[in-house]
Amino acid sequence: MEDSDGFNIVSPDYSKNPFHESTNDITIPLWIQLEQGILLNKLRLDGEKISFQDKVVCAKEVLSVDSIYMERTSERENGDSGWYIGPVDESIANDKLEAYYAYQLLKIRPSIIKTLALPSGYMAVFEKDELKAVLNEKDIDLLKKYNE
Repeated sequence: MEDSDGFNIVSPDYSKNPFHESTNDITIPLWIQLEQGILLNKLRLDGEKISFQDKVVCAKEVLSVDSIYMERTSERENGDSGWYIGPVDESIANDKLEAYYAYQLLKIRPSIIKTLALPSGYMAVFEKDELKAVLNEKDIDLLKKYNE
């Protein structure tokens, strides 16, 4: 952003309304970039773009469940991240869905932010806030592979 003193680096303000508010505190965007970059580098993957304003579809109330999985599909429209979040335990699954903007996950379940840049066809499994597995299209657990 240009002003009378030159240029200022700004980002959307995720603590307010990132669609209309910006801030010169870039701590959160840098943290997001770092977390996603560390995971992608560890797994030796090229990430896929996601925007703070992309939607993430979830089984209703799944973000309060301890054991969840996240799966990213390539079939998506503009504004859709391709991510679906569901419960690992199918007995608590339901047909009701809800959607969140990706930035809203910062407050609801920040531990999953690091996985949002994973490519289409990948799945991530969480137990509470711990990433337990990252499966590729062939169901190979890359997290286990690169932790050995």
